[in-house]
Amino acid sequence: MKAKSTNLAVVLSALREKRITILAWFFAGAIAMYFEAIAIAAELRDYPGGPQALAKSIMPTIEGLRIIRWPADRLDTLGGYLSYHNVVLFNFFLGLFAAIQGARSIRHLEENKDIDFYLSSGLSRAKLIYLRSSAYFISQIIISLGLGLGTAFALASSDEPNTYGAIITLLAGGICIFPFFGLGLLFSQFISTSRTASGATSIIVTLLYLINNIADKYSWLTWGKYLSPFYYANLSRPVIPGYGTHYWSWVFMISIGIFFIFLSSYIFNRRDIGAVYFENSKRKFKSKKTNKYIPKTLIGDMLWRQRIGLLAWAITTGIFIYVFISMMSDIVGIWEQFAFLQQFESSGLGKTAEEQYLAMVFEIMPPFIAGFIISQGSRWTSDLNQGRVQMFLSTPITYSGLILRRFIATLIGAEIIVISSIVAVLIGSYRQNVSIENQALFRVFVMSTLFALAFTSFNAILVAVLKGKNATTAISIYIGAAWMVGFMVPYLNWPNWVIRLSIFDAFGHPFVKWPENLSLFLILT
Repeated sequence: MKAKSTNLAVVLSALREKRITILAWFFAGAIAMYFEAIAIAAELRDYPGGPQALAKSIMPTIEGLRIIRWPADRLDTLGGYLSYHNVVLFNFFLGLFAAIQGARSIRHLEENKDIDFYLSSGLSRAKLIYLRSSAYFISQIIISLGLGLGTAFALASSDEPNTYGAIITLLAGGICIFPFFGLGLLFSQFISTSRTASGATSIIVTLLYLINNIADKYSWLTWGKYLSPFYYANLSRPVIPGYGTHYWSWVFMISIGIFFIFLSSYIFNRRDIGAVYFENSKRKFKSKKTNKYIPKTLIGDMLWRQRIGLLAWAITTGIFIYVFISMMSDIVGIWEQFAFLQQFESSGLGKTAEEQYLAMVFEIMPPFIAGFIISQGSRWTSDLNQGRVQMFLSTPITYSGLILRRFIATLIGAEIIVISSIVAVLIGSYRQNVSIENQALFRVFVMSTLFALAFTSFNAILVAVLKGKNATTAISIYIGAAWMVGFMVPYLNWPNWVIRLSIFDAFGHPFVKWPENLSLFLILT
């Protein structure tokens, strides 16, 4: 009886750790799915020629951009369009969430020294892994149900009720990405920090997502989709008329996830707490190192300690931007063929097809900058919770001085990401014989810098006010809402002042022109 109560306490404790994150995913995700579905339903209803004409007109562009998301089936229906527009991306984000949770599940306990409390209670290492993995699985089911209920409510409100299809489709996504949790847990046995393990697993998740999107386009890559959990999630999409459910794929993905968890447990039982597997060989390697670089300033130390992560952010953003640029000639041809130029010109995206496309590409940068700054805020919160802030304050550094140094280090990191993105655009445009004006690049650089400055300030204030209490979750919710507002306001006929609350709207279209005075004022303040 005591063992059962202990097991239950461990599961509930793990769920309690992430209660804010779970609730945020549940409610914010459900609301996002609802409003996106309402907006898509309005677009399908109001498009000249009807849903079939809309599906036909956008399909060439979707095919050209399939590396971003795929598959795209029955776009003439609300379920099909919603599956392509929302469900595919939500599955990807949930995959990243699963990878990060897996990497942090045990390694984060070791970093905080909390694992000693669990093991001192008589709990075995293996059981600790199994119980915390079960807690994650429960949380994932809760999140998926929230997304499914939001989708079902939206479908019913749009006169296309399909409650079963909506819930099963989102549930399939949550279940089939379970291997990513196990993979993150496995990686954390070989990597000494949860942050690095999360980053490494997230890269694998992203690669498998991209491979699944383009696998059918290249015969030599077809086999790759069978390695991707996203492929198995897409087998169950009853939200789309005419599509069913493939329960065996659920069983297969759960089995793969359990295998990774068992393997992680085996390794965890054979290494020291706080160490990594093959620690002995690592120590021998370290003993041979000499002349270790030690930064002379705190800002330099902050940047040096996260050099690998910063490099990963810069390279990932640059590659993502370059992929978009490499598709420019094909997409521009499609836009010209379907007369999209006038529509984009009225939105302020420029006059020529190349100018419009480049303007769109540069507007992908702010979410990456925001993501990097949020990750820094998470690091600051972790420093406060784990006592490192108190350690800094025991030196001559003041609290305001610490905030200023963090601020500068974060801005430097953001500028590296901005520069890498601009370089990627220059290389890609040069290869496609497209000239770019220096003034346009200057506007992009200045506005990106101001965006980073504004968002870093907002992040620093939020972390200071909340004092380690869910600051990262709060700012992540704001970023998600700010990004979505730009899409929903036109479709739902909301007042224009709502979109002014979004920091992304304040960024404007800097490749084409400077933002309006009001937007510039908002981002400066």
